[in-house]
Amino acid sequence: MSAKVVIGCPMHGKEDLLELYFNHLAAIDYDNKYYAFVINNPSKRLMDLLGDFLLINSDKTISILDNTKKSYTDRSSARYKSLVHFRNTLLDVAFYKMKADFLLSIDCDMFVEPSILKELLSYKKDIIGGLAYVDEHWNHNKPHSQRYCNVMKRENGGRYRHYKNPPLNELFETDLVGGVYLLSKRVYNSGVRYIYHTQGEDCGFYNIAHEEGFKVYCTGKLIEHRM
Repeated sequence: MSAKVVIGCPMHGKEDLLELYFNHLAAIDYDNKYYAFVINNPSKRLMDLLGDFLLINSDKTISILDNTKKSYTDRSSARYKSLVHFRNTLLDVAFYKMKADFLLSIDCDMFVEPSILKELLSYKKDIIGGLAYVDEHWNHNKPHSQRYCNVMKRENGGRYRHYKNPPLNELFETDLVGGVYLLSKRVYNSGVRYIYHTQGEDCGFYNIAHEEGFKVYCTGKLIEHRM
C-alpha cells in the first residue's frame, strides 16, 4: 500500500487565493492522501470555501479551529511565535492524530502541479521541497538571480541567507526549504519541532533538524508563489 500522506497548512487570511488553493490541493494525483488545516480567527469567506471543500473530502479531512493565538500579517516576533504554535499543531494532527507517514506542507499562497506529491516521494528523502520565488510588485519582473527564493543556506550562529541563482530542475542539498515541503514521520519522531527564531519559525525548525542529523533537499523545480 502506498504511504499515507497528509496535506495542509495553518490558515489565516488570503481569502482571495483560497478557492484556487483548494482546487490545486484536490487535483494532487495520489490515492492515499488526506488533509489537515489549522484555522485561526477565520473569515466567513474562508469557512464557506472550507465547507465547499469538505463536502467532497469530509472523510479525509481534519480541520482544527485554533483561536488560542493571534495571527499577524507583518514579519514580527509576535507573528513568528504564533506560527510556531500553529505549525506544531499541524505536525501533531498529521503525525500523532492521523498517523501519517508524510506531511506535505503547502502554504495557502503556493500553487502546485498535480504530480508534486508523487515526484517528491520518488526522491526518498526525509525533508524535500520545490523551488519558489517571491512574487511581489517590486520584483516580479526581475530575473531570478535578483529575486528572493524559498531556499536558504545556514551560516554560523544558526542564521540564514537566501540562495542566489539556485540550480533549476535538478536536485540539490540546501539548509532550508519553505513554502512547499515534504516531511517524513522520522523527522517528527526524532523530536524536530518549530521553535521561535528571529528570522522566522522555519529557521528554528531547520536548526533542530540539522542538529538531529537530517539533510534537506530541493528539487529545483519551480512552484507558483503568489504573495
